[in-house]
Amino acid sequence: MAIEKDIEEIQEALKEMRKEQERTVIKAMVAAARGKISTIDAVLLGSLEGLSSDLKSRAASKVSGAVEPALEGLAADRALEQASALPEPRFSNPVIG
Repeated sequence: MAIEKDIEEIQEALKEMRKEQERTVIKAMVAAARGKISTIDAVLLGSLEGLSSDLKSRAASKVSGAVEPALEGLAADRALEQASALPEPRFSNPVIG
């Protein structure tokens, strides 16, 4: 009976040790996934900022190209000022890091 109890205790200790090993592996996998997500987040954020800047410059050039033949004098100047004052679009990053 004492041997059976010892075997049960050893099996229980082994079971707990395996659970702890699984927890450690899962934590390492989660940390690795978070690292990949952070990298994707940084790359995507840079791309979104570039697209935002490009969109603003394209919009300003399109407006100025459309204004010049249509308007003259002060009206053209004001329209170009408004076009250059357009805010840069802000894109939200779909990756939550």
